[in-house]
Amino acid sequence: MTVLLAVLVATVTVSSLLALRDTVTGTSPKIVRISTIIQGDSDPVNIGSNTSNIIFRNLKLYKSKAPTDLVEIQASGNVWIDHNEFYYDMDNGKDYYGGACDINHGSDWVTVSWNYFHDHYKTSLGMLWTQDMALYKGHFHVTYHHSYFNHLGSHLPSLRFGTTHIYNNYNDITISGIDSHLGAQMLIENNVFVNAVKPLMTLEEGGYANPIVIR
Repeated sequence: MTVLLAVLVATVTVSSLLALRDTVTGTSPKIVRISTIIQGDSDPVNIGSNTSNIIFRNLKLYKSKAPTDLVEIQASGNVWIDHNEFYYDMDNGKDYYGGACDINHGSDWVTVSWNYFHDHYKTSLGMLWTQDMALYKGHFHVTYHHSYFNHLGSHLPSLRFGTTHIYNNYNDITISGIDSHLGAQMLIENNVFVNAVKPLMTLEEGGYANPIVIR
């Protein structure tokens, strides 16, 4: 006998920054649809706290000034970043804007897939601070696949510690690509690099990578 359990999840449509902030607080599961362009301010939109099972999909995110990132995942698990567009411009210095998609504070089981990243200096930083090593040991499993990285400076991604699988991405970059350092472990397969000065870096800061196929 097969038993099917249906879980009803509310769908909420928002069209303002205030409504978006109010809707994504708390811990109850929901689907949030954004019906129009929402102009951000200097403060981030925080999705609950210590949350898990989150999907970011079909969003166009652009130009968030430092230190705020377009997407920053902190202390969260089972997060899927899928079919989004992230972009800035290259007219300002590399520290003028925040990161595009940063993952930190012991987040775990994060997938970044089928996204379009373009026109930015620092794309995706995944890290633990040295003092967090004991606290988050065994965490930080991240996958990047089937994304298009175009006209970018670096951090595709740049990872400190953790375990990462990177495959089937197309990278057209100006400086450096994948950076494995401070003990990070990477499996890198079937990625294409164009115009990269340093497609893969491991030796400079003590990381590890197994590049099965890099073209």
